[in-house]
Amino acid sequence: MRAASLDVVLHDTYCVVAHFHYTLSLGAVYGIFCGFCLWLPYMYGISFDGSLMIAIFFWFLMGTNITFFPMHFAGIQGMPRKVLDYPDCYSIFQVFSSLGSVITFIGFILFNYLMIDSIFFSRFLGISFYNGHSPSYISNVPPLPDSFLEEILGFGLC
Repeated sequence: MRAASLDVVLHDTYCVVAHFHYTLSLGAVYGIFCGFCLWLPYMYGISFDGSLMIAIFFWFLMGTNITFFPMHFAGIQGMPRKVLDYPDCYSIFQVFSSLGSVITFIGFILFNYLMIDSIFFSRFLGISFYNGHSPSYISNVPPLPDSFLEEILGFGLC
């Protein structure tokens, strides 16, 4: 029953805030970015700078971890949430969290630069979702239902 006792102690502290934001930012937001970066070239036929995409990922990864990880320590030491002012003993955690937010914002600025650069100045792949010649139609992703017909019926097996 250690979990129940921790729930009582950590209730209404910054540990809850840190856990919630870790789940939201590292789970949902990263999934949205990955889906956006996967489907935008398919839909509009543009290309991304791969090294800049990796740099953006690491800026976001460092920034979100530096933002939300110190909040766990503040919560374990008893910093309450939903307060306007906090004691000075928690200020070091707030400084680190603010630094992480700046790093994440730099990653967001880089992401906007990547989008502008890719849409307006990059090499157009000449394929688009709207004219029926996107890579999804060329490469059969996901495979069409009849792609494995010869394997099912036994054709082509020597």
